[in-house]
Amino acid sequence: ECPRGQLPHPTLAPYPSTTVFTDAQPALMYAFDPLSAWCYAYRPEIVEIRSALQHALPTRVVCGGMLTDGRERPIREDQERIELEMGEVLRRSGIGFGKNFVQNLLREGSWVRRSEPGCRAVLIAQELDCTRTLDFANRLTHATFWSGLRSDQPEAISLAATSAGYDADKLLDLWRTPEAAERTRRAFGDARRRGVDVYPSLFLADGELWQPICMGYVRARDAIPRINAALESRRAGKPNVA
Repeated sequence: ECPRGQLPHPTLAPYPSTTVFTDAQPALMYAFDPLSAWCYAYRPEIVEIRSALQHALPTRVVCGGMLTDGRERPIREDQERIELEMGEVLRRSGIGFGKNFVQNLLREGSWVRRSEPGCRAVLIAQELDCTRTLDFANRLTHATFWSGLRSDQPEAISLAATSAGYDADKLLDLWRTPEAAERTRRAFGDARRRGVDVYPSLFLADGELWQPICMGYVRARDAIPRINAALESRRAGKPNVA
């Protein structure tokens, strides 16, 4: 019997391949942060969404930096809020958290959570192979919230990269370069200007126009019709507000 709040995580199978994203075509933008418990729980939903739409709409991951600057602090300072959030995540999604996360990170308390290093790894992975990015991103959240690894450390990044089919050494070499962190901070600013401030969220991007589709945790069965409606409105040349 699993301890209270410790439900098994869904099997981490590879994601199906999708059309390679280009700026000339619309894309589904998945607003993600490796420190978001809701993004951790969203994996089955985003898998279903991507599978349903893969022939019509490529998917990219976008990061706005959930915990940066003054919000970077030891996890113990947010323990009560995180425990409440874990209960709500479990209630709504049916996905629990690993005992290693609870014992090694949450209760130990010293880990200073910072979004930038994990997001940096995700954005580098996307540059290397955008068809595997979503798999890598979700494995990174799994490494933290299930296995109790720190998403800003090479161990977690290497594990997620290898599992998703990347060359982990190559990814980490790029991750360690000084310019990578600066590029990630610029990406945060760009994403925030486009309205990315809730994780997870979905946007339909068409050139410079990003249309919000779903903000927060929205089941695939509800998100897919919204995305299809936005696509139909785009084809008809009519605005569609989610």
